[in-house]
Amino acid sequence: MLLRRGSGRRRRRPRSAVTRCPRRITLGATTLTRGGWGSIPRTYVTCAQDMAIRPAVQRRFITEADAAFPDNVTSVVALDASHSPFLSMPDQVADLVTKLG
Repeated sequence: MLLRRGSGRRRRRPRSAVTRCPRRITLGATTLTRGGWGSIPRTYVTCAQDMAIRPAVQRRFITEADAAFPDNVTSVVALDASHSPFLSMPDQVADLVTKLG
């Protein structure tokens, strides 16, 4: 189960949202460059109740991004949410995106 909050209707895993990851992504073939991804301001929304990408792994992603591009530090926003906060707390996510926009 991806969600821990929300109505019973939202708690069911949406079939259309469940897909397999393309194999080339899992092979680590993406190269990040300073002029590309390294120059774009970024915000990572951590999800404290995420059982798919555990909080420790989320922190590692942030640490690795900051180590690769130390002059472009990741902004972090923490939500007490499961893996899909856009389903379990859509109003909070909408507010967050609006503020970032």
